[in-house]
Amino acid sequence: MKKSLVLLAILTSFSLVACDPNQGGGGGGGNNNDNRQEITVKFYGDYNQKVIENVYYTCKVYKGDKITDIPADPTEPFYPEFPVFKGWSVKELIGSEEDLWNFATDIVDTDDNTMYLFGYWAAEGE
Repeated sequence: MKKSLVLLAILTSFSLVACDPNQGGGGGGGNNNDNRQEITVKFYGDYNQKVIENVYYTCKVYKGDKITDIPADPTEPFYPEFPVFKGWSVKELIGSEEDLWNFATDIVDTDDNTMYLFGYWAAEGE
């Protein structure tokens, strides 16, 4: 148990550094980011849980960059009939996996200071 807590603390500290755009992580990347818009990305496990105390994960990126600080997939489903986590989406209700955020190619392109990504859950076999 003690080793798990130490490992969690180490991983958390790495996540915080990777999420700090001034440290070159979190999608910031360059040295001249002073005039670029910084966006807070909030991940919610479910669109019905969009309140401040239910944020699953948060990081910061600059507008026009990819999200590189990606949270681990949630393991606890919000509804028993939809136990399989499929990914994240900017849409609160999505119709298919085509609506999922692609961390390899999608860039943050919003004029707001905050962007929201919602967990997409499916039934077994979907």
